[in-house]
Amino acid sequence: MRRIVPCVFFWLGAFFLPNAVLALCAYGLGVGRPAVNLDFAICTLLLAFGWRWLGAAALASVLVVDVLSLLGQVMPFNRVSDVLYLLQFSKLASVKYLLLVVLVLTVVLLLAAVVFYAAGRVNRLVALVSFNILALASVLAPPSETLGKSRYYRAAEYSWVESQSVAWIKARNGLFLNMFAGEGDPLVALKGKSASDPFWNEVSNGGGTGRMLLVVVESWGVPKEARIQDAILAPLRKLKLPGANYGEINYSGMTLAGELRELCHLYPEHYNLANVTHGFEGCLPNRLREKGFATASMHGATSLMYDRHHWYPRAGLDQRVFFEDRTWPQRCYSFPGACDLDLLPVVIDFFAQPGRRFFYWLTLNSHGPYDLRDLREDLFDCEAYGVAVDTESCRNFKLQAQFFEGFARLLSSPEMKGVEFVLVGDHVPMLLNVAEKTRSFNQEVVPWVSGVVR
Repeated sequence: MRRIVPCVFFWLGAFFLPNAVLALCAYGLGVGRPAVNLDFAICTLLLAFGWRWLGAAALASVLVVDVLSLLGQVMPFNRVSDVLYLLQFSKLASVKYLLLVVLVLTVVLLLAAVVFYAAGRVNRLVALVSFNILALASVLAPPSETLGKSRYYRAAEYSWVESQSVAWIKARNGLFLNMFAGEGDPLVALKGKSASDPFWNEVSNGGGTGRMLLVVVESWGVPKEARIQDAILAPLRKLKLPGANYGEINYSGMTLAGELRELCHLYPEHYNLANVTHGFEGCLPNRLREKGFATASMHGATSLMYDRHHWYPRAGLDQRVFFEDRTWPQRCYSFPGACDLDLLPVVIDFFAQPGRRFFYWLTLNSHGPYDLRDLREDLFDCEAYGVAVDTESCRNFKLQAQFFEGFARLLSSPEMKGVEFVLVGDHVPMLLNVAEKTRSFNQEVVPWVSGVVR
């Protein structure tokens, strides 16, 4: 009995408890995590062989990586150092998040107790056999549908047994995040046109209507079936706005490229904008500020993404609203952040104020993988348009239809009278199924809509 008690306590405390608690946290947050993180088994093996301090250090490291893997799916960050920036907004966290923090801290204390009480008292053979069983299970476990894909921000499906550390290292060394380590001046002049060109032209003529709204719509592409786009844009067409225009422009790059195309007539050769202090002087918001405009921006994700908390103010966007700035009614999942429909009042409040005003909005919830948990109202019947309901393109169409319905309601608000608007896609929707992407969307262009609210 004297040998059984420490053995049971050891395995419960050092292996089963942290896995159970962190799996519970993942469930509560709606994010992905393997039911069993194999890393904890490695730590218990070190402790069982009497390497107490090495095992303790490994436990601490594994716990940190596991927690950061969960945090990154709620508030994504490009660099590990960005976590310090996010901590200053902890006062805005909901009660649920605070309870999860308390739960994790409790696990830390219990792990410490395990290290100093039971380590070295368990049967080494039992520990070794247990580890090998789990390692074999990780090899035999069926792979998830997202195996091999970046999961640094996405609530992905995991195998039952998997190493969080291995997944973390693969994700952090992916091509996308490596773009944030680029060196040199990334900004080059745009080759081509932008949908916001009418705003640029009006700057030279004094500012036009004096009230401008620019919206870059996440993953809004041009379906090869024209009637699909007609259905998505039906709420705008029903407004019968005089002088409304619809068109397409060529695009290059991802979301950041779409933003810089419209805001600055620039193109980024890499994504490391944190220390880029020059090159934004000629951006549209800066030019409008010189004309006496109040400028503002809004995006539902954290400001850390694409270093927006650095370059937005340099581009001339004075007021800024991001996910970490407020407590939102709920969280959306396609890309972690606030829900676009909950952001509509921010636009209304801005244009309720008098004077010359420019508002920039980058939408979020139509980001891949097009999570239907973000769908509050199903407004697009995929089957009616010959689109298979289990496809990524179907989910994208549904989320776009929801956004444009909400945007039409926004334009119907009395505060929006006289506002000139431009909506444009940032890039063609990114689909994991390349054949489906080619089959469903035109690959070289994105759509735009412009008009004035009367």
